[in-house]
Amino acid sequence: FTWTMTVTSQIDLSANHQRGLAVGINEAMGYIAVGAAGLATGYLAVLYGPRWSLLVFGLVVIALALVLLLWIKDTIYWVRAEHTQQEADNPAAAPAQSM
Repeated sequence: FTWTMTVTSQIDLSANHQRGLAVGINEAMGYIAVGAAGLATGYLAVLYGPRWSLLVFGLVVIALALVLLLWIKDTIYWVRAEHTQQEADNPAAAPAQSM
């Protein structure tokens, strides 16, 4: 779910012609991060045992996520600004249907 939300926010923040690139970069960085986390926890498990290394790694990830929550901004403002700009550029277009 978190990875999906990062892709959604990348789409919100990028221009129409850059959305594919933004999603591609996001996917690549996500897979690199998963690989690095697996490698790090593997080395930690060998050094300190699997139980403690996974516990400490999980706690560090949770702490970093909580810290990032204070810094990350909601992207709905960019979405609204883009929709307003598109409506101003093309006033004849029919409004989008919401479900």
